[in-house]
Amino acid sequence: ARDRFCALASEVGCSTSSHIVVDCDGDGDGDNEKDLTIDVCVLRLCRKDIADIFEDNREIDGGGGKILIHTSGVHGVEGYVGSAIQLRLLEKVAAVRRRRSVAADGTGKTDDGSSSKFLVLLVHAVNPYGFAHDRRWNENGIDLNRNFLSAEEFSAATDPGVTPPDQHGYVTHDAFINPSLRTKGSSFAYLFGFTGDVRYYVTAAVMIMWYGFAALKQAVVNGQYHKAGGLFYGGSGPEKEKSHRILEKVLPNIVEGYLEEDISRRPIRVVHVDVHSGLGPFARDTLLVFGNEQESLARSVFPPTASVTDGYGRIENNQGSGPAMGGGYANSIGVFPTAFRNVLKSKICMDTPEENVAKVVTTSVPDEDTSSSLPPSFYLGVTQEFGTYSGTRILKALRRENSAYNDPERKGDPAREALWKGAAQEVKSIFYCHGNCFWMDQVVHRGEQVW
Repeated sequence: ARDRFCALASEVGCSTSSHIVVDCDGDGDGDNEKDLTIDVCVLRLCRKDIADIFEDNREIDGGGGKILIHTSGVHGVEGYVGSAIQLRLLEKVAAVRRRRSVAADGTGKTDDGSSSKFLVLLVHAVNPYGFAHDRRWNENGIDLNRNFLSAEEFSAATDPGVTPPDQHGYVTHDAFINPSLRTKGSSFAYLFGFTGDVRYYVTAAVMIMWYGFAALKQAVVNGQYHKAGGLFYGGSGPEKEKSHRILEKVLPNIVEGYLEEDISRRPIRVVHVDVHSGLGPFARDTLLVFGNEQESLARSVFPPTASVTDGYGRIENNQGSGPAMGGGYANSIGVFPTAFRNVLKSKICMDTPEENVAKVVTTSVPDEDTSSSLPPSFYLGVTQEFGTYSGTRILKALRRENSAYNDPERKGDPAREALWKGAAQEVKSIFYCHGNCFWMDQVVHRGEQVW
């Protein structure tokens, strides 16, 4: 996926940079094919590009600059989904520029001489270790979507006096969430095979009946900062993980350079789409946001269409009231697309959240022009989540893979190593339904529509 991404970016003429996250040979020069990197493609587009790429006459609100940040692979193995969408966009841009027979030099100039006002940042494989090894967690076993925290936030999250480890029931259910492989007897059967499946589903059914599905889900997915190696571990700080440190340095510099080139690019509107998979109805996507301000913005940027009634592109507020697909995440912190807002806030001179809410008018009329209801400058962080399988099936695969990966005897035992690799393949098949043509078509189609 990375080779194809870099090749297409080069063909289009984009400015592309690679940033080492895991240096496999230790020399830091990035010349080893096995080095694991985040790749950032900077794509400049003008109105003519947009019209030709999407082959329609869509109206684009004029004035100011517009930035789309598109990230894939925050959860490692889920990167196949976001990568497929990014590749589709680059393929379409490459096709347009081939038809024009114009050499794209990355300046944003097209054959009609118009300069770009649209900046697209494609960030490929935020978690390259997880992507390469079919894991949801990074090289340190950390969930990057619970890790984008300041030192002060880490201090509060890891202090038992401030944030009790069992605040949402994680410690209570730890034996179920993080089972350990036994070292004797039926260690493999405990988690794997038919016996392991039966044991898991019976236990899960009993726990759901006793505690309730919503409470059990919150205990699992909310995120925790006390058990290293456990599922949904957000780290202990005080620094963010290397992937985040790279992006909070690289992306603001690109945005700042873009704004300094042309004063007419202010005010600036930024939409950050972070692609994930797993949660929700099969082959349908949901746009997840945090907070009322972001929900109002999302409903203006992505007004209702006919596809919403078919279950595609539904907007959900993870901090909203009532039952929702994103339930259980209301108290989650360090969520990447939401927390990244603070990194760009000073660059784009956003209004305060209260002012944004006051200016945004939520509409439910599909054909109504919503551009006038948007604030002058804003940052909208959206998680585009593509549904695969049930939450219980996903948890079964995650706990199995994580237990096998953290088995202390794995690296010295070929059988246990093979067991983990098989579990990792199962995780990949859970989050990336590449054998299902309908699912793949919907991913690419909806990813393109959200563009």
